[in-house]
Amino acid sequence: MAPVHKPVNSPGPAYHAVPPGWSAEEIAARHRALGGVFPLEPQPAAAQAHPPYLTDRPRWLRYIATLRALVGGIRAGDAAAVHLAVEYICLNYHGSYAGFLRARLARALKSAALTEAQKQALDAHFLALVETRNYAEEFRIYRKLWAGLISEETVEKLRRHARTTAPDTPHARWLADLDATARTRRLNA
Repeated sequence: MAPVHKPVNSPGPAYHAVPPGWSAEEIAARHRALGGVFPLEPQPAAAQAHPPYLTDRPRWLRYIATLRALVGGIRAGDAAAVHLAVEYICLNYHGSYAGFLRARLARALKSAALTEAQKQALDAHFLALVETRNYAEEFRIYRKLWAGLISEETVEKLRRHARTTAPDTPHARWLADLDATARTRRLNA
């Protein structure tokens, strides 16, 4: 079976909503509670025209801006920003702009210092995406992050999974690439 993206069909207001617990103010409060020092405070959203069903567009714009600011926090070494980025990726929220945000966060996490618990959470999340064949657009970025943290146990599960995949699909090729990367990492350790 070829990789497929399984979109979530949502009506306009739901697709353009802010996920529960992830408003700009809630992100900033959790960041402070985790000891974060990188400035994430949401900026007031500029007034813009929007469709009538987007009644909460300023709140949505602040949520986007705050999550984008997490990337700067990750690059600055802010452990709280790293923690929130891992949580957001694992949330796997499907809404407007969410995939782009997950990809940006994953790119930044590639060079971040992750705790073992964060590595395990991402490893388990990425494996679940593979097992459910949920390959959203950002999955190609996830593969690059995953290659640096994949566990031996997960590699074995992927090998079993690859045996059930047609060998000429892109899915089978990148499973083999992940396996080779993990093998090289073990040899260099």
